[in-house]
Amino acid sequence: MELTIPLEQSSNSSYRIVSFFILAMHALLFGYFFLRANEYQWLLLAGCLINFLSIGLFFLPAVLQKKTKYFFSATLILTAFTWWALGNILMGILLCVLVVMNFYSRKKPVVYFTDEYILYPSFPPRKFYWKDVQDVIIKDDILTIDLKNNALIQQKIESRSIESMDMRAFNDLIRKNLQ
Repeated sequence: MELTIPLEQSSNSSYRIVSFFILAMHALLFGYFFLRANEYQWLLLAGCLINFLSIGLFFLPAVLQKKTKYFFSATLILTAFTWWALGNILMGILLCVLVVMNFYSRKKPVVYFTDEYILYPSFPPRKFYWKDVQDVIIKDDILTIDLKNNALIQQKIESRSIESMDMRAFNDLIRKNLQ
């Protein structure tokens, strides 16, 4: 038997702020080099326009007052290719690393409970075998995993999932595996 519990992801707004500053920094860098360079001006202008357009799309949900998807990673990949084409391989590699980090940071955190272990969504994911677990409790929308080595993990559960969760099945799984 396997149960999944989605956890609340609380840092989305800080990711958006950091994303905005990264885009603004690259737009300004491309603009600065566009004004100073004698060659590759079309490429510098393209990089500048990609980032400024992306900044405009960044604010689109607020203007439309709707929730829309924003593809920050796609902009970073286009910016990385622009830096590579300009010969700045290191900047392109750093941006690709940011894309990977962005992917992992935005991944929805889900705790998996199986008959053998608990899979906790850290980086890298951590497996807690039942022999190492002392107790697992859900109270007031907070999941608590108490380990035998005195480590305590507490995380807020996504509010939509707590309503649809089968608490009887969860309690049965915990009771069966802790004995």
